[in-house]
Amino acid sequence: MNMTIAQQLLCEAGRLLSLVAVFQARYGKNYNLIATSPEAAWRLHRQIFDAQRSVARLLVDSARENPRPRYGQWWDRQNVLDTSLAHEIVSQASHLVTACAYEEASYQINDRQESHSVLSIQRAIAGTLHPNSLHIVNDTEIVRNAS
Repeated sequence: MNMTIAQQLLCEAGRLLSLVAVFQARYGKNYNLIATSPEAAWRLHRQIFDAQRSVARLLVDSARENPRPRYGQWWDRQNVLDTSLAHEIVSQASHLVTACAYEEASYQINDRQESHSVLSIQRAIAGTLHPNSLHIVNDTEIVRNAS
């Protein structure tokens, strides 16, 4: 993880937060999607999930493979991320930018290994995302499987 990727992750987290805020404003905090929910709600739900995947893609593999949930498993209680958890993802992403900036300023990039704090922050972000969003198939596997 470097500062450029951390900054991209922060932007994606901000996009996720805005989508979640729109969903919550339209349908309420504890809205439960069901088969008869409006198509607009389902479309926004898919956009929120895709935004979570965009955040997850920027995390290192070990963070996605070993997430650290700090707030329980929200997906067992509700089927859409709420604004408080999305805000926490943004907060952690901001903290990640700071940690990466500190690392890059303190060490020569080629002579350092990723710090425990940078990995811990990424694992906390992964633990707040829906677990299905963490299953990232890289582009080479998609091409290989399509052949």
